[in-house]
Amino acid sequence: VIERRFAFPIDAQAPIETCMSSDRRRVTLALTKARPGETWKRLFEGDPDYARCLEPPYRLQESGQEAVLELELPFWIEPSDVKVEVTARGVRVRVAGEVSNLRRTFWNDPDAKRKNTNSGDGGSGGGARQKQQQQDHVIILAEETAWSLDRETA
Repeated sequence: VIERRFAFPIDAQAPIETCMSSDRRRVTLALTKARPGETWKRLFEGDPDYARCLEPPYRLQESGQEAVLELELPFWIEPSDVKVEVTARGVRVRVAGEVSNLRRTFWNDPDAKRKNTNSGDGGSGGGARQKQQQQDHVIILAEETAWSLDRETA
């Protein structure tokens, strides 16, 4: 439930269009502006102007097997200032005095694996199915991750 007031009026007579992901985790809502063509500096009251247009404070390079997240930090940051938490679904980074709580969640379509394999249930019980579903939702193998603090020499 979102309990926030829009910063600008919408057309209450227009229908709301929706689009949902196949796994039902994400939904997109299309609302019609009351004044077509008007530039909205923010979506909700109290939000800073143009916050939706900000670039993330990191660079992310992803491939099918690897993701590299790069974050530029001041030269005085030491490894002891950096806290990195890696879970099966994402990464959280904290840097003393610089980054309070950078979180990145990774996602994959849990149905894609089932679509690409033609194997059936094989008669396994509910516990085996549940364990397989948990394994399917593991995006990151935390024990295979590493982080480093590199000093650039320009």
